[in-house]
Amino acid sequence: MNLPNALTIARIAALPFCAWALFKNGGDDSNWQIIAWFSFFIVGMTDVLDGIIARRWNQVSSLGIILDPI
Repeated sequence: MNLPNALTIARIAALPFCAWALFKNGGDDSNWQIIAWFSFFIVGMTDVLDGIIARRWNQVSSLGIILDPI
């Protein structure tokens, strides 16, 4: 498994935590909201980063093409 695919799989695995943090304590806890939005930001950055790495290091793969939109 190459680095871009590992980032994509980590991003997919992190999304349930982001959703859980957003709705923790009924969504009323501002600390958890900050954690959730920061996590969403990091997840979004990995989406950008995996594409850049895949193209720059010539690691574009069939699996990456399938998983990238997720």
